[in-house]
Amino acid sequence: MSMRFKLYISIIFLCIVLSAISGCGKDEYNIGEEFSLSIGETATFKGEQLRIQFLEIIEDSRCPRNVTCIWEGRVVAVIEVFLGGELQQIMLIEQGLSDMSVKEQIGEYEVLFRILPYPEDAEIQISPDEYYLMMTVNKN
Repeated sequence: MSMRFKLYISIIFLCIVLSAISGCGKDEYNIGEEFSLSIGETATFKGEQLRIQFLEIIEDSRCPRNVTCIWEGRVVAVIEVFLGGELQQIMLIEQGLSDMSVKEQIGEYEVLFRILPYPEDAEIQISPDEYYLMMTVNKN
């Protein structure tokens, strides 16, 4: 085998490995399509000037399902939204003890979201890498 051929094969192999590592999850969605984002992940939308990145959970005081609480609590996620050339951070707030999606209006888009997982037991803490957003973005 020639040196040029070996280099060519090495480059192809490297490209395959890099695309497998970086392309593990889909990051471009259609409007109206349900998708999930873990902390640090970004979603873009086909044909739209919209990008959403899930930054962090800053509060999770939701009442676990197996506990009787005075207050249902809430969970607060921070997302970064790039829309119309502007970048802004938005807090998504979901009340505890609810199984319904929450609506948030962002410009001309309606975002339906759930912050998961829901705490099941007061003794088990949810780690940051377990959180994810289930979202659907619709255009008004």
